[in-house]
Amino acid sequence: MSIPIKLLNEAQGHTITLELSNGDTYRGKLVESEDNMNMQLRDVTLTPMESHKGVTRMDNVFIRGSQIRFITLPEMLKHAPLFKKQALKPQPPIRGPLNRGRVQQHTKDHPWIKDGWFRELSDKCFPGQAFTLRVDKILESYKTEFQEVLVFYNKQYGNVLVLDGIIQCTERDEFAYQEMIAHIPLYLHHNPKRVLIIGGGDGGVLREVLKHKCVEDAIMVEIDQNIISLAKKYFPSMSTGLQLQPQSSTKTADPEKETSKFIDPRVQLNICDGFEYLKKISLGPQDNKFDIIITDSSDPEGPAEAFFHRDYFQLLKDSLRDPNHGLIISQTSENVWLNMDYLTGLIRQTRSVFSNVEYCYTMVPSYTSGQLGLLICNNNRDKNLRVPIREPTELEQDQLKYYNKNIHSASFVLPKWVEAKWNKSP
Repeated sequence: MSIPIKLLNEAQGHTITLELSNGDTYRGKLVESEDNMNMQLRDVTLTPMESHKGVTRMDNVFIRGSQIRFITLPEMLKHAPLFKKQALKPQPPIRGPLNRGRVQQHTKDHPWIKDGWFRELSDKCFPGQAFTLRVDKILESYKTEFQEVLVFYNKQYGNVLVLDGIIQCTERDEFAYQEMIAHIPLYLHHNPKRVLIIGGGDGGVLREVLKHKCVEDAIMVEIDQNIISLAKKYFPSMSTGLQLQPQSSTKTADPEKETSKFIDPRVQLNICDGFEYLKKISLGPQDNKFDIIITDSSDPEGPAEAFFHRDYFQLLKDSLRDPNHGLIISQTSENVWLNMDYLTGLIRQTRSVFSNVEYCYTMVPSYTSGQLGLLICNNNRDKNLRVPIREPTELEQDQLKYYNKNIHSASFVLPKWVEAKWNKSP
């Protein structure tokens, strides 16, 4: 049984009833826990049915990431005092060795939030304009070794991840970005077996890559372990590919390589700098290189700044098994309506490395202006990047919310003034 967050907010402070499959009910007052991050039942009372025979099913109630396991009635009666004290026990805030900050409990405490609204301001990325979302609750706020992190809840968009002041994803619209940056290159390759994801700590791109049965190795390189931990806690539908098998962690001499066994055995996670990782791959044996490389970085500030320079694109090319068949795709952090000069320079850089470069875009409401650009690159000048050479099977298409073969091609269609400017660029 699931309880919508909206219903929880409306029920807060009231006495509610939770009903089990066998008809037993638990009544209690729904209040916020002491850490203000979860809902908790207090003053719980048990109202059992007269007959308890045949009760075998277990029900779960999920409340903001916490859960209580409803067990069969005789066992529940046996542990009733324990249940009463620990009902909906709140999960503690994520705290790693890099997390020195405290969770901000009130919106007025955060510099990015004014009058209850998160403000996305960047004169560098989108000068002269801003994007705002109402903050209904701050969930996490701290600095890691690499970046400043904010997670908050918005009633319309769900949980929202912000890095260094820029929205990275929301539960409502994340699929529009994840599907396009993953499936455009994957369906342009006849048989992609090895895929590398640079960044992508929220797990969304990995989730999409794993939908391709032809992929044998899906390797993700993320510099900040904290983002992965946050994704597992606040974005579980995105981080499905990062789920571990129970009791599978093993120690290794190489601290940068995660050797835990993932539920999907094709997954390998490396906690290290993506730029440095590519240096090793580019100089290594051909078999260790990749068919597809996806750069799912944050915006070109802080740890992601190196991913927007010519040297990086050269490393990407050198890390492909076959640059004529392999493909790389990167998010541009911009679109034609925000910073055309920056985009023009970025495209010029990539064209100095790859002979075939195309710009496409996806529509994501929570990104400033509602549009986000992608650069797809290949070294075969005759390859048509606008038309996929593979198509999703009926089963694969049923798993997708945004991507299909028509939207693949349509995403490359640009206004005349943009085409004219870029066709004139050297």
